[in-house]
Amino acid sequence: MASLHLKDYSNQTEGFTLACALLFGKDLLIQSILPHYRTDLILKIKNVDRYDDRDTVQTNLIDSYDKIMAFIEKHLPSPFREDDKGVRIDIRNAIFSELAVNSLMHREFTSHAFARFIIEKDKIVIENGNRPFVCGNIKPDDFRPYTKNPTIAKVFKEIGYAEELGSGIRNIMKYSKEYFGNIPEFIDDTMFITTLKYSAEKLKAQDAHQDRGQDRGQDKKQSDQAGDKESGIDSDIVSDIVNFCISPKSVLGIMEKFGYKSKPYFLKKIIKPLLEKGLIIQTIPEKPTSRNQKYVSSTTNEDK
Repeated sequence: MASLHLKDYSNQTEGFTLACALLFGKDLLIQSILPHYRTDLILKIKNVDRYDDRDTVQTNLIDSYDKIMAFIEKHLPSPFREDDKGVRIDIRNAIFSELAVNSLMHREFTSHAFARFIIEKDKIVIENGNRPFVCGNIKPDDFRPYTKNPTIAKVFKEIGYAEELGSGIRNIMKYSKEYFGNIPEFIDDTMFITTLKYSAEKLKAQDAHQDRGQDRGQDKKQSDQAGDKESGIDSDIVSDIVNFCISPKSVLGIMEKFGYKSKPYFLKKIIKPLLEKGLIIQTIPEKPTSRNQKYVSSTTNEDK
């Protein structure tokens, strides 16, 4: 792809670009080039002086997206609604997939400031190094987007992580009112800061909404228990994974949610049997080993 491998005509050398390393490089390579590059994921609700949960992400941008989303999915409820066409939408993922992509795609990678996703009891704060364009508060109704890392943005668009320029802010604004009860604040400075304020009562209501949606799968769980015992998978885990995958999830996201550590074991003992039973399907079936592969409950397609 253009701009991932270039020639320096000043000295007639050529090679892979920084964007290529960030997108597809191994962890040690990225750290050798940008030792300060990392994203801190922090949950601070009960233990506000330290943290309740934390993860440090220092991998390539594509895998970083999966890890960020896995952390969000672990700690925030995911109510569903239907759009104008009757398609079910995971509101949480509609918001945070855009925020995760924006944090990775528009980051100033020469900045030594760590990027952070912080979930607190009354707000969520997302920070990343930035080359400011507006310098101050962004007004969504009068916002002119521009691409800060066009090569990264192009790849993200090609793999389906990003859409047309400016759509991210519109989607975030569209669903934040419903999910959080208000719209986020954006500050464009040497640090780009997004603040989403909410009330504990609002998230509890989202939890209740999510629980009602999951009740639909309980009858199916009873009928599947005998077959699950034959395959060696605990029936409760089967039901929980199927319900969790009502929207597409990566392997890392599912493992993070249910506490699995070994990816080879998880793929062989959990994912493979669920695929064989038709309980989940791949989003890229023509490329089973694709790094962008995700898994979704087969009942999602039936509902549509």
